[in-house]
Amino acid sequence: VQGAKIPAHVLDKPLHSLVDHRVVPPQEDHVCLINHSSYPSSRNTTSATRGRIVSPQVSSDNRQAVGSDAAVSRINPLCSLEVLPFSLGTQHMTRWILASLALGLSLGCQDIPHPPLPSDHPGLYHLTTKTLEGDHAGFKEYQGQVTLVVNVASRCGFTPQYEGLQSLHEELKSQGFSVLGFPSNEFWSQEPGTPSEIRSFCTNEYGITFPLFEKSVTKEGEGQSPVYATLLEMTGETPGWNFCKFLVGRDGKTAIFFSSRVRPDSEELRGAIEAALAQ
Repeated sequence: VQGAKIPAHVLDKPLHSLVDHRVVPPQEDHVCLINHSSYPSSRNTTSATRGRIVSPQVSSDNRQAVGSDAAVSRINPLCSLEVLPFSLGTQHMTRWILASLALGLSLGCQDIPHPPLPSDHPGLYHLTTKTLEGDHAGFKEYQGQVTLVVNVASRCGFTPQYEGLQSLHEELKSQGFSVLGFPSNEFWSQEPGTPSEIRSFCTNEYGITFPLFEKSVTKEGEGQSPVYATLLEMTGETPGWNFCKFLVGRDGKTAIFFSSRVRPDSEELRGAIEAALAQ
């Protein structure tokens, strides 16, 4: 159980009142997170969906663990809440799982589809950017291909995903597929290196051959990379942590978002890539 959808009218209520809806069992050793980066300020969301709430009973060490875990899933972009348990007994854990399952089943577990780009929108592959070394790079060469755009980092718990990403790139590049890596230092400063340091790490540790581009700002707001601004238009999503993935179709106008926890070798991602390649 990754999370439970909460109706918007429930989110209008104070957090403690969610106990009455059997979403948060009344235990002091819970941490409740709302992924603020999932909800662009331009979207019609309640104020409750724009914050991160951490129980005051949690120590500073646990706060850091929660922040670095970034386990918030994208269930429903308009009304999602994820409740993460800490130190729960078996009985309480069982109650929490059953309550989450019941709520999810009663409300339905289908994502709200994001509106497609307008027909006259040029899409992702019209953009230009710079390589990791600062040279001009255009996405026009990827027109007609399927790409996987990933915000990468060298000091993250998900950094070993580099290996799986390289395997995907090598195996499928002959079919018109490419991984595109965008280093990002936004999340707990886990990519502080210079371009040469990043290149050296990727080459020496993982043998990376897929394209790496300049460090980018993925979060919505001032300074956001045009690449990630366009991906936001396409999916309604921005990365909540390192190694989030956007699978972009051959037309450069359609994309599917995958969270950091979806591994490169997962059936979910692999199936989506193969389906995109078949189009």
